[in-house]
Amino acid sequence: MRQRVYPKIRKHPVLFCIFTGLCLLSIGMITLQIRSFASVRRVTQDVLLEANTSRDEVLSLLSFVSAIETYDVKGRPVAELSRNKRWWAYIYKALPINLIPSDIVLAYHFSYTGPCGAKSRLLASMLRSAGYKARLNGLFKDDNTPLHTIVEVWLRSKWIPLDPTFGLYFENWAGDLASTEEISEDFTLYISNIENYERKEGNDYPEDEYVYTNVSSVTVFYSIITLMKVFGLLESIDNIPDLYEELASVFPEAWINFDLGSPYIYDEPYLLFFLFCITPAICLGFVIFRESK
Repeated sequence: MRQRVYPKIRKHPVLFCIFTGLCLLSIGMITLQIRSFASVRRVTQDVLLEANTSRDEVLSLLSFVSAIETYDVKGRPVAELSRNKRWWAYIYKALPINLIPSDIVLAYHFSYTGPCGAKSRLLASMLRSAGYKARLNGLFKDDNTPLHTIVEVWLRSKWIPLDPTFGLYFENWAGDLASTEEISEDFTLYISNIENYERKEGNDYPEDEYVYTNVSSVTVFYSIITLMKVFGLLESIDNIPDLYEELASVFPEAWINFDLGSPYIYDEPYLLFFLFCITPAICLGFVIFRESK
């Protein structure tokens, strides 16, 4: 009996241990995803208690997230934090890119080299937990280098841009929430909203930099490409739109445009950690069982 059950394990003990560890990590990522959804959903329900319409719900979540004062774990000393926060801060400070999940942002108010990524990820997660389709979007400079992160929510059959860093949203001339397309095509409408925001909030908005004419959704491919750049597998990812065109000539369009707006993809970091654990696990499992025949 023992000869039939364990021959593959005995032939590749090291590979099998690695395979088992990666499988356990994958299960851990799924568990953390479920835990993150529960904690964010609980806070979302509290925020939306007094909201009556879909517009009220979206703007209530935007206001809640924009009011959070984040702590930049990459640019500030971890020693300033309380003891219960330091352990998590050291982990995310050591990561090469921003992979702070929304539940950690919500619990500890962490950000990574600026608040836009952390706040956008949290707002998108809260919108999804409230039943809305939401995705992260990047604003790019004229030379297509990444500049700023915002959120788009699917509302009334159009993508509505929200900037949780500043608590900014846009209205069209009819007084409804404006879409990204409306803002990008009507510069007068864009400037009018910025001026109204600055008068109302007393804050300046960098409208000369954060233009909405060069916007690209943060897809799963973009996140994977970013990690490949970090590990030296790609030389540069500065020109993201052009890179997407190159990828579209090789991969199916549905793969390239698979963004994080799906309600089934709740939190990007856990998804990426899961992919980077389960992919080598599948490859190792194939090698172990194929060569052990």
